[in-house]
Amino acid sequence: MALEPKQILESDNVTPSLTSAVACQQGPAVGSPSGYATIEQIKDVISNNPLPTITISSSTQTLDFSASVFFIKNTSNGNYTMPLASGNNGKGFTVKKLSDDPITATLILQGSDNFFTTDLFTTISLTKGASVTLISDGNSTWYVI
Repeated sequence: MALEPKQILESDNVTPSLTSAVACQQGPAVGSPSGYATIEQIKDVISNNPLPTITISSSTQTLDFSASVFFIKNTSNGNYTMPLASGNNGKGFTVKKLSDDPITATLILQGSDNFFTTDLFTTISLTKGASVTLISDGNSTWYVI
């Protein structure tokens, strides 16, 4: 069965950051004969299950899955260790550098993990308000979304 994505319009009053959480599914959503969640269902899930955020002020920390967004507010260059990709298939989070200064927040990996966009690499450096969303493949790769 081919699945088609539900187009979400600005007039649906859903913020752009929430639209990325909408995924196609097999079989109908509860109360939705089309198989897609309605805007009301999405809003209900989000409002009843708020995604936590954590603000980090230190210049070193190991990230985990306790939050969906990490805001980094470091005052000196810092290293932030990613959890292992292995065993965490489909898990991920966003990391956002909060200031507009040249201080760097570097994401580093454990073991033989890699980051992947179109090439493999082993660190990501964020400066001046940059952000990155990362999803694990469950083996050894963090995909940059």
